[in-house]
Amino acid sequence: MFETLGAPGFGSRSLPQERPPGEKSADLMNAYPTPLVPPIFPADLAKLTLTSTSWPDGGIIPAPSVADGNNISPQLTWSKGPAGTASYVVTMFDPDAPTGVGWWHWLAFNIPPGVTSLDQDASRNMPSGIVQGLGDAGVSGYFGPAPPPGDKPHHYYITVSALDKMIPPNHGASTSGALLAFLMSKEAKVLARGQYLGMYGR
Repeated sequence: MFETLGAPGFGSRSLPQERPPGEKSADLMNAYPTPLVPPIFPADLAKLTLTSTSWPDGGIIPAPSVADGNNISPQLTWSKGPAGTASYVVTMFDPDAPTGVGWWHWLAFNIPPGVTSLDQDASRNMPSGIVQGLGDAGVSGYFGPAPPPGDKPHHYYITVSALDKMIPPNHGASTSGALLAFLMSKEAKVLARGQYLGMYGR
């Protein structure tokens, strides 16, 4: 199902909800009764402390950061990665989206090791060198929550990962969530991770 609205930076357009066209949420939930779960971090993996001034951890995502609000990416601050950190990756993922594979809302990678925060709305004006991949809404950059109306509130997990390498430079704005996850496991080593949760339903 699609709904039409205007979101700053995108103009008037058809906004994809977290559901394939023509499918009903209930049908998909029956087809995929076990929702995806957030990444389970190894017990020995170093932890990053991730905070935000945009909403409290586990709290409701406010209107400015949702797709039919202002579509503003949240402010984020994280602790410095361990020795050997060469870059950071920021992702936002909804495991509750009734697609069977979740929904990527934000992919930002090759964040330099000296950067440990992103301002609110940074996605619209990301510093040079930081790459934003292609989320499942078909947008390179942040795209806020847009769950199907009537669904229970979805979980939106923001994860910051410290890597021992940069993602190879031939991977740019068309990089999908699945490809980024593959590159993080095969082209680099995750040294530490931190996670922050937001909730949203309509």
